[in-house]
Amino acid sequence: MAAATATTTKLSIKLLIDSKAKKVVIAEVEKNFVDFLFHILSLPIGKVTKLLKERGMNGCFHNIYESVENLNNSYMKESKDMIVKPECPVVISSVPLQLFNHNVPQKK
Repeated sequence: MAAATATTTKLSIKLLIDSKAKKVVIAEVEKNFVDFLFHILSLPIGKVTKLLKERGMNGCFHNIYESVENLNNSYMKESKDMIVKPECPVVISSVPLQLFNHNVPQKK
């Protein structure tokens, strides 16, 4: 099996921040960053969490996802597959996740 090679993606983000209100007023980013954000926003959160889990994600979404995934089917009226394995429309799922490094080895 060939060794995975890591690649680095650099992003340039310029922010104008209102420090009193603690809010971003203006953000200037590259097109690939905007495409990535719109793609993430168009996916069901269960799909995003599943994709991130496959790449070794930790954190609160991972904990919630695993809790639902490990929940006994007798506790759910509907199939938990709707949450942990949501189906995306073809149009949405055909957009690439540009910022993911597809060469990263999968978590075992």
